[in-house]
Amino acid sequence: MAMGLDAQRAPGGHPQFATETLFTIDAGDHSIDVLVGFAIRTQAGIVAIPARAGFEWNGLVMARADDWVVAYRAMGRDARAQLLDGAN
Repeated sequence: MAMGLDAQRAPGGHPQFATETLFTIDAGDHSIDVLVGFAIRTQAGIVAIPARAGFEWNGLVMARADDWVVAYRAMGRDARAQLLDGAN
């Protein structure tokens, strides 16, 4: 770990995620996950979630809400997808 950044490869055997690399940033009272090559396994195959810039929050550029709608639907988290879908 250097400067609070712990880089680890996402587990290849995870039943739901096919993300290439996961960086976990230790922010003291919480952690922040940075996903590289974010992808979700579904019954229909792997769904790649693009990394497109959305809005800025506390100086950080966040991913676009519509990309997270796709991700949440692929994960079967429809209630979360509906919340974000209404924000667009």
